[in-house]
Amino acid sequence: MNTRSDELMSLIRGADPLDQDELRSWAASEAGERVPHEVCATAAEPASKRRRRRSRLVAVAAAAVLVGGGAAAATTIVGRPAPDPVRAHLAELDQGMPPDLRYNPDLSNAHAVAATTSGTLYAADLPDGGYCIEAASADHQPRGGTCVRASAAAVQPVEVLAPIPPDDDAPLLIGGRLNSADLETLEVIYEGHAASPVPLGLDRYFLIQVPAADQATALTDGARLTALDSRGRVAARVNIPPLRDNDPDGTAFDRQQPIYVSTISNGTDFTQVLGIEGRVNLPGYATLELTYPDGTRVRVPTDTDGSYRFDLPRARRDDFTRSFGVLTARDAAGRALGTAPVGSVAAWRARDR
Repeated sequence: MNTRSDELMSLIRGADPLDQDELRSWAASEAGERVPHEVCATAAEPASKRRRRRSRLVAVAAAAVLVGGGAAAATTIVGRPAPDPVRAHLAELDQGMPPDLRYNPDLSNAHAVAATTSGTLYAADLPDGGYCIEAASADHQPRGGTCVRASAAAVQPVEVLAPIPPDDDAPLLIGGRLNSADLETLEVIYEGHAASPVPLGLDRYFLIQVPAADQATALTDGARLTALDSRGRVAARVNIPPLRDNDPDGTAFDRQQPIYVSTISNGTDFTQVLGIEGRVNLPGYATLELTYPDGTRVRVPTDTDGSYRFDLPRARRDDFTRSFGVLTARDAAGRALGTAPVGSVAAWRARDR
C-alpha cells in the first residue's frame, strides 16, 4: 500500500515497547514492517496558522477495479501526452528528496493509460521498471498520484489509488494497474449488487468511474474487488474503504493510536525533522521521551490531555535523515507502555526501497 506520502495516514494498532538494546535494530524489525506509512509531515508554519495536512488519497495495494456504467476507456484520450498540471504534480512527489531517493519518473513521456467520461489516469515509467500514476479530473486537474518501484510491483499483484472527492456530488474515480501478468480479469462488487467486470486500458492500467446509482454506497461502504487469473480463479481480493472524507482535518483517528506522532518539515527538505507533535493516548502514562538514533534520550513535555509539540534543536534536525528514533511513553515507575517510530519522510522512503 502506498500513501503519502504524503504518503496516507493510517493507525498504529498496538504498542510495542522498545528498550535501549532494541533501539538500533528497530528499523529492520517486524515492528518496523508494520508501520511503513504511518508518518505524516507538515510544513513548518507559525503555530497560529499551521493546520495538519494530509493526503486526500486512499491508496490500496492488492487488487483493483473499474466499474460498469460510464467506465469504458475513451480511445480518443488514451495514449495522449499528460497535460502540464499532471506532469507538475507527479514531479512534486520527488520534492524535498535527496537524489538517490527520488523516483525520477519519465515525465516527458507520461501519457494517458485509461479514461472515463469524468477523468483520466496518466502513467510515467520509472528507471527501475516501476511507474507513477496520477488520476485527474476531466478538466486535467490532478486528483491524486503515487509511485510504485519495480521491487514493490513484483510483490503487489495490483496497485490501486482512490482520490477522496471534494464533495459527495463529485465523480468517484478509482485507478491503478494489474502488476501481475497472471491477472487477466477484474470484478467489482458494490453492496447489494452482483459482481461486474472491469474493462482495462493500456498495459493493464484501469480507471473506475463509480456509477451514479452506486455513488452513495461507495461513499459510505466503499467497494469489494476481485482479481482473477487466466483460469478464472480468484488470485487477489481487496476492500476499498469508504470514499467520503470523514476526516477533513486529518485528526479523527489520532486518539485511536497509542502514541500519535506527526513530523514537522519545512516542505522543501524532507531529510530534516524540525520537530514532532501529536498525542499520547495510553492510560496511566506519566512521561514521554524521545530517543535519537544515536541513543540519546530527551524528555518531551506533554499537556494534560496528552498532546505535545517538541521543536528539535538545529543541531539535531539531520539525525533522522536515514535513521529512526523512538518515542516512548512510560508510567510513573518508568516502565515502557508504548512506542512510536520517528523518522523523516526521506527515511521512510529509503526504508521502503
